[in-house]
Amino acid sequence: MPGEPSQTPRAETRRLAAIMFTDIVGFSRQMGADEGRMLRLLDVHNRIVQQAVNAHHGSVIKTIGDAFLVDFPSVVHAVQCGQAIQQQLRIHNAEKEKTEQLHVRIGIHLDDPPEQVLAGVPRCIFSNFEGYKRAIEIANSPNIGVCLCCGSWLEGGKMTGAEPVEMIRYFGSRKKLFKIHFRNVSAPLPHFTETMIDDGYYDMSKIMRALVEVKFEGIVIPDHVPGLGSDPRTEVPGGRGSAGAGFRPSPALAYLIGSMQAMLVAAQGKKS
Repeated sequence: MPGEPSQTPRAETRRLAAIMFTDIVGFSRQMGADEGRMLRLLDVHNRIVQQAVNAHHGSVIKTIGDAFLVDFPSVVHAVQCGQAIQQQLRIHNAEKEKTEQLHVRIGIHLDDPPEQVLAGVPRCIFSNFEGYKRAIEIANSPNIGVCLCCGSWLEGGKMTGAEPVEMIRYFGSRKKLFKIHFRNVSAPLPHFTETMIDDGYYDMSKIMRALVEVKFEGIVIPDHVPGLGSDPRTEVPGGRGSAGAGFRPSPALAYLIGSMQAMLVAAQGKKS
């Protein structure tokens, strides 16, 4: 209408990025045993990681306790940063008693989406079962393992070469499974949408049973939590996970955690 500002669509800029997620081995357990010592070691850890990130053109998206979520312009920069962090930790640990040592785990996340070529860039290493096996063998480190994003894996369908349950049994039995992103999708590529965990094409209770079977001791988190029951007009730029967004009740998160807990209880054979 005359006099009203024009509604010009906002241009979007898209690019490929490499994401690194790190955390300290046994941090929560050690915090419970000696909080003062671990807070002091956390400062050392943060300094080592931040220096490596800066030196390799990374950008810290956010920190979560002992964890860093970092964005890099290329996979090469991300890998070089990971190597630099481990090298500095080896130097630190060589001069310290066991209680003063730091060990950082780096989990390899599947390409998302797991296309063989994305935006003209070959991305065939972390998009299938054999590629993961090769990566873990090459790394040959107790601190390099798998961050299994179930949603991304399900996006790949038959291209991945194995169901999520097979991934869990293989890497979980070898203690190389560090973290699970619990997410479902409507169908494999080329066309899919993210769904609630009980509304996609895969039975997520099979994944929970496999985790119990291999005695998984890592972290399982709801992934890409939808804005169920929220008002988009109240969201801060970047979403609820953005820095400074603060805590607000999330019906979707409560639903997902409740569903996951029910699956865990059933997998463990417990009575409600």
